[in-house]
Amino acid sequence: WKPSSAEAFCKVERLLCGWFGAERSIQSISRNDFRELFHALPRIPSGYTRFKAFHGMPVRQVIEAADAMSEPPCA
Repeated sequence: WKPSSAEAFCKVERLLCGWFGAERSIQSISRNDFRELFHALPRIPSGYTRFKAFHGMPVRQVIEAADAMSEPPCA
């Protein structure tokens, strides 16, 4: 893998584990679970992992915090 491909994979893996839980098996994730994630994706702030305001928060909590803010936080 190129470093950029590996980095992209890690970002997607981190998002999926953050959404579904790292301990959850892939076989237990349903179509409706993915549909819920698909509808939530536009609400996830771009580059949220770089914002101090979201540090250590699970993805669902990041969405709630971002929705509560009037403006996106500064990095």
